[in-house]
Amino acid sequence: MFTHDHAVYVRQMHDWHMKMAQYHDQLRAFHLERAKQFQKLAEERAKTSTAPLKGEPTWSDVMSWQHSESKSGTVM
Repeated sequence: MFTHDHAVYVRQMHDWHMKMAQYHDQLRAFHLERAKQFQKLAEERAKTSTAPLKGEPTWSDVMSWQHSESKSGTVM
């Protein structure tokens, strides 16, 4: 809402900025918590599966495929 009263405008802007700061803090905390959960899941997966599953390509397989594609010019 537009107003010509400077004091009201300043108060509204202050309130808005405080709400935005609170929102960003909550959003940051949420994403940090999700990152921690994901890291725990990744650590658990690394502990339980030391070798890739049968038929699952390894990282070196993928990199060698990309390297051979770039030389031949074909795309899978």
